[in-house]
Amino acid sequence: MFSENGRKVKIAVVGLGGRGRGWVETFLKMKDADVIGICDIREDRIQETLKIYQELGVTCDVMTTTDYNELYQNPEIEAVVNATSWQVHHRVTIAALEAGKHVGLEVGGANSVQECWDMVRAAERSGKFCMPMANVCYGREEMTLINMTRKGMFGQVVHCEGGYGHDRRPQIGWGDELGHYRQLNFTKRNGELYPMHAIGYISKILGINRGNRMLSLISVSSKAAGQHEWYLEHRPDTPFANQQINQGDIVNTVIRLANGETVMLTHDCTLPRPYSRSGRVQGTKGLWMEDKGQYYLEGAKAFEGEERACWHDFEEAMSEYEPKMWKEFRASGKSGTHGGMDYLVGRAFVDTLQKNAIPPVDVYDAALWTAITCLSEDSVSTGGFVAVPDFTNGRWMDRGEDVCTTAFSLDREV
Repeated sequence: MFSENGRKVKIAVVGLGGRGRGWVETFLKMKDADVIGICDIREDRIQETLKIYQELGVTCDVMTTTDYNELYQNPEIEAVVNATSWQVHHRVTIAALEAGKHVGLEVGGANSVQECWDMVRAAERSGKFCMPMANVCYGREEMTLINMTRKGMFGQVVHCEGGYGHDRRPQIGWGDELGHYRQLNFTKRNGELYPMHAIGYISKILGINRGNRMLSLISVSSKAAGQHEWYLEHRPDTPFANQQINQGDIVNTVIRLANGETVMLTHDCTLPRPYSRSGRVQGTKGLWMEDKGQYYLEGAKAFEGEERACWHDFEEAMSEYEPKMWKEFRASGKSGTHGGMDYLVGRAFVDTLQKNAIPPVDVYDAALWTAITCLSEDSVSTGGFVAVPDFTNGRWMDRGEDVCTTAFSLDREV
């Protein structure tokens, strides 16, 4: 699985901020991947990325450009990893698919449901895959949870929670100088801006798009106070100190599913807090809670001879139910950022290219997960439930053989 001895794939990366440069480095460290094209609208980021090649001692012809359409005309490039800003995410992806390139889509929300449909249609017409680079799907904890739920450890899963709790006030507040897209989005929008971290592995647990689907959602936003106070303290003499911030400090989104489960996502980036993805999986036989780092199974012994509800360290569960992929990964000596998740999703991407296979997460997942953003904006603005489109057009009921069967699959035993 991690031998890196397969056919060498040729990849381009569009968008060379932190995530884009991270993908360049991740792929360049693989023996069977070359990054032969890089693109960003900022020349300084291109030059910064070229230093990675030098630092790693990689010598290959690499095309550099500030125009992604120019990059897509290169016939040697078979796949593109899109790490551009949320505003242009989908149009960059659609253009790549229409140019006959496979796409790895970095995390980010959609501007409209229409562009999600356009992305689906472009993938279907071109026959090329669009794989969300949702690295949390390959986290050790998250894959262990997928394993446990498939073994029925939590019984029937009734409710899941997840989110993005990350104090991003400095990144947002200095976005104009850093060239970071978050600033504009937090200023102008109000909704669940970052759903993919949580909804990815939850979708696998609940079979979303593969036997289950989202029906509707409702989002509620708090007032916007945290970022404004940050501006007053850190940038009082700039126009930002008096600028209106639309994005609420806390946005909660509840999603109803066809099979009866509920999901709650929480977006929390403009108040002081430690990092958390706020995970929770609860079923008829027990539950797991990320922030406690613990889980509970019905009938667990608290004291010798006495039965009562008792939390257990989730590390114990991981030692027993850790997926085969993670055992092999740790034994391989390989490493990667975000605790190894980036390497694993990168390997899944390369493996899919090499085998011309169905990706473990696909364009229907990409459309659905990113559509949560614009749908939640609609809900916040109207104060009610909004319907969630079925991007599979009914195929969610029975995907048949249209699922990933490689070693990196998230749809079978992990």
